[in-house]
Amino acid sequence: MIDTSDETAAEVIGRLRNLIDPELGINAVDLGLIYDVQIDTCARELRVDMTLTTPGCPLSDHMVQGATNLLTDIPGFDQIDVRLVWDPPWSPDRMTEDARRQINERPGA
Repeated sequence: MIDTSDETAAEVIGRLRNLIDPELGINAVDLGLIYDVQIDTCARELRVDMTLTTPGCPLSDHMVQGATNLLTDIPGFDQIDVRLVWDPPWSPDRMTEDARRQINERPGA
């Protein structure tokens, strides 16, 4: 679980809620794609570890670039590093109740 008591981490998570998985139409945070947020104010670096629902996803570059774009103008950081990680593998257990509800409300679900 990411510590969102830190104001900057909370802002990062808030911004990443605008990163929408193009296939599922649900944000990356509620899908459980965001694994870690590391903030180094001394080095002025922000790192986000995220995953995708499948390692073979053809939209991986799109998702990483989208996350980077959402975080670029947070004050106090010279380096934004969004990394794709595959361990642990993503599973539907990582989704929030809201994401599950959205999937279950789709026609044909």
